[in-house]
Amino acid sequence: MVNYYRILELADFAPREAVKAAFKRLAFRYHPDRNPNDAEAEAMFKNINEAHRLLNDPNKKYRYDELLRTGASPAKPPIVVNHENGEKTYYQRPNPDPKYRRRAPSEFTAKTREQNPYLPTNTQMSFIAIGLVIYVFFLVRTVFISYAKVVYVLATKDIGQRDYRSAYEHLNQAVANAPTDYQALALKGQLCGEHLFYYYEAVESYTQAIKHAPNFRAEYFLKRGMALSQLRNRKAEANSDFGQAAPHYLNDVAVLQQIAEAYYNRLRNYDKALKFYKLVSKQKPKDPRLHQILGEISILQGKYDAAALHFDKAIVLDSQNSQLYYKRAICHFFLQDKPRACGDWQRAQQFDPNIRSEELEFFCNYKEE
Repeated sequence: MVNYYRILELADFAPREAVKAAFKRLAFRYHPDRNPNDAEAEAMFKNINEAHRLLNDPNKKYRYDELLRTGASPAKPPIVVNHENGEKTYYQRPNPDPKYRRRAPSEFTAKTREQNPYLPTNTQMSFIAIGLVIYVFFLVRTVFISYAKVVYVLATKDIGQRDYRSAYEHLNQAVANAPTDYQALALKGQLCGEHLFYYYEAVESYTQAIKHAPNFRAEYFLKRGMALSQLRNRKAEANSDFGQAAPHYLNDVAVLQQIAEAYYNRLRNYDKALKFYKLVSKQKPKDPRLHQILGEISILQGKYDAAALHFDKAIVLDSQNSQLYYKRAICHFFLQDKPRACGDWQRAQQFDPNIRSEELEFFCNYKEE
């Protein structure tokens, strides 16, 4: 078979752009006008034209490249057919490559390969693969959980040494490697809420600890409520958490006092604060500070009679506290009980000469004409 690429001085299967460039170059060289009376140049010019006509056509070039790639036999020259519209060249296909298998007759039945009894079947291989994946999953999970336990221990040591930043980093690693470890989540919430004052993060940590804890943990609700009480617009959630935790701490004075202080100082829910302070005062009846707080809350509620009674109890327990006399005087002032108000005001000034109140000064010194 004629190799037109060799005629154009190109490598086999050269692209069309190279074919065009080679044609222009060689046609210019062997053009009859440049080579008059040169039969060899004229024959070469015809071959160049024929090669360009075939290789410049995408379809013809594709078929020619296929024949060239499969190694068309030179013993079977191309068949040239003349038509009125021009000359066309056809090529005979070479003998098929023996590596290509012939199609089997319709009656042929392929022999099935017998299964080796010592090799597992496809189904068994599938189960083995699934089992291997599960094994690797649990192995990796065990490694992560073990690492989380190690950094959790390091975090507890850091907290004991008051290295809260290091503890925070260790707890973040523990939670990242074991997201369902409720103990690490709870410790992170405690660290963020009580030492670092990251209240939003404390709330989120306690929420996840509550979610993953195997049973109800009242202390998680209590501490999440404490963190929520520090945030604006989260008072309803804090109240809900205190409502779930409080029944479990009815005999724990310290916890009841924490809840009462949260209601009083942060949530400004004086009814709830009064309720919990009364529970505390029942277990600590001789604490004048509790009776003083109960009196102050009653004043904020406008219950001056009840406030005066609370200050009476506080004065019995702490008879030299000028603030108690002063605040009881305020109660009598609003009740328009001038003798008691002025008597308490005088006692308050006796214990603390620097105490001042323009309202009580005017009230006690005013004389009707």
